[in-house]
Amino acid sequence: MLQYINGGYYGLYISVEYIEEEFLHKNYSDNSGNLWRCLWPADLTFRGNKAEDYFPYNTDVTPYDLKTNVLENDYSKLTKLISLSI
Repeated sequence: MLQYINGGYYGLYISVEYIEEEFLHKNYSDNSGNLWRCLWPADLTFRGNKAEDYFPYNTDVTPYDLKTNVLENDYSKLTKLISLSI
């Protein structure tokens, strides 16, 4: 966003909001879905049709960190999203 004060140019500024639970509560009436944080080596590569194919693989690091609904630990919708992109 360009910033002008009384007609004088004061620079270019950026505003960033992290997408987390607070963002979901503020912007969506239904926040029951899953929010994942992608960590390295998450690259949305199709690994199979089972939800188990998308959490820890090769190492103990989880490439798709589930930030909401963590007690359910359900990766089926992530699996569907990735499978639709192929």
